[in-house]
Amino acid sequence: MASHNLTIWQIPADCPFFREFGFTSWQQTIKASGRETVPRERYRMVWSETLDAWPDLDVIYERFNLEHPDHYAGRSLSISDLVEIDDELYFCDEYRWRRVYWTEEAES
Repeated sequence: MASHNLTIWQIPADCPFFREFGFTSWQQTIKASGRETVPRERYRMVWSETLDAWPDLDVIYERFNLEHPDHYAGRSLSISDLVEIDDELYFCDEYRWRRVYWTEEAES
């Protein structure tokens, strides 16, 4: 049985990018940043685990809003948060999930 790595990323409230990019839609995010990738330095990992099956993103959303796992350090999953499954990255948008990509370049 194949296992899958689940990681949740959030912009911390004390991060200088939070005011501009926290709790924003994908359209607002790309408008403000001028790019269609997600700079890794905005986000911090708040959860990581290994799962036996490929998870459904909507089930993950519900789990991290209604039934936080023990030792979960993040806030409820919300718009602008990221869910990474193996190496695939998904942006929590207003009404759906968007597949997005990291960029390693520093903010300019």
